[in-house]
Amino acid sequence: MEYRKLGKTGLQPSAIGIGCNKIAALSGDRREAAAAPEQALDAGIDFFDTADDYSYGDSERLLGKVMRGRRDQVIICTKAGHSRDSLQRFGKFAVPLVKKIVRRWKPLQQTAASAVARRSASRNFEPGYISRCVNSSLRRLNTDYLDLFLLHGPSPQDIADGAVFEALESFKEKGLIRHYGVSCQKTVTTNDASAILEHPGVSNLQISVHPYNTDVIEAIQGKAEKQGVGLVAREIFLKGAIFDDSPLREALAKHHDHSPAQTALQFAFQINAGGPVLVGVTNRK
Repeated sequence: MEYRKLGKTGLQPSAIGIGCNKIAALSGDRREAAAAPEQALDAGIDFFDTADDYSYGDSERLLGKVMRGRRDQVIICTKAGHSRDSLQRFGKFAVPLVKKIVRRWKPLQQTAASAVARRSASRNFEPGYISRCVNSSLRRLNTDYLDLFLLHGPSPQDIADGAVFEALESFKEKGLIRHYGVSCQKTVTTNDASAILEHPGVSNLQISVHPYNTDVIEAIQGKAEKQGVGLVAREIFLKGAIFDDSPLREALAKHHDHSPAQTALQFAFQINAGGPVLVGVTNRK
C-alpha cells in the first residue's frame, strides 16, 4: 500500500482513505457496516474520515467499535461544526421508521424519509460548542485523542474571526487532538482557501476534487506545500454524479484496462499529487 503525507502533521496515511459518511449502524445491516472498514484496514487502508453528524453520530460509534484493540494502526480524522436542532436529532429514529412504513412506495419513501434530514444543519464554530464536540467525538470513537480534527465547512467569516483556532490550539496542547485543519465548503474559492492557509496552526485542508472542480486545489498547492499544509481530495466521484454524465462516462470508459471508477481515482491522484484521496463507500464490495 502506497502512503502519502498529511502535511506537517508527520502522519503518513495510506494513499486511499475511507470516507465513512454512509458507513454506519443506520445503514440497516450492522454486520456489513462494520465489515467494510474492517476489510479496508486488513487491506492496508489506515485513514478513516468521519464527522460528528454523519448518521447522527453512529459513524463515529461504529468506528470506535471497529478500531477497538487496533487504535495504533489507524489515523482517525473527524469533523465538527454542524449543529442539529431537536427535530433533526429526532431523525435518527424517524428516518428508519418512515422507510419501513413506506417501503413499497419508493418515491414516497425517498420523499418522506429525507424530510427531516433535508433540513440544513446550522453551523456553529463557537469555541465552547467545538469543545463539546471534541469531547463527544472522543467518547463515541472510544479514544483519548484524535489524530486529525477538522472544522466542518466554516464560512470565510468564521475563518476571519479566528477565535476557534485559539480553542483548537488549546485542545492540541492538552493532547485531545494532535493536529487540526479545515474541511472546506464545496463553494470554497481560491481566496478563501488561501486565507485558511494563513493560520499557522492549520496543518491540513480537505477539498472537493473531481473533473468539474480542480481550479482551487491546483491554485493553492504551491502555497500549501511551502507552508507544510497537507491536502486531502474528497468527493472524487461527486456522489456518483460523474458516472451519470454521458460525455464524462464515455471519456472514463476509454481506458479499457481500468474501470471508470479506477480512472477517476487515478485522476484524483494526479491532481492531488502527494496527498491522500478519500473514497466514500457503503459496503465491502
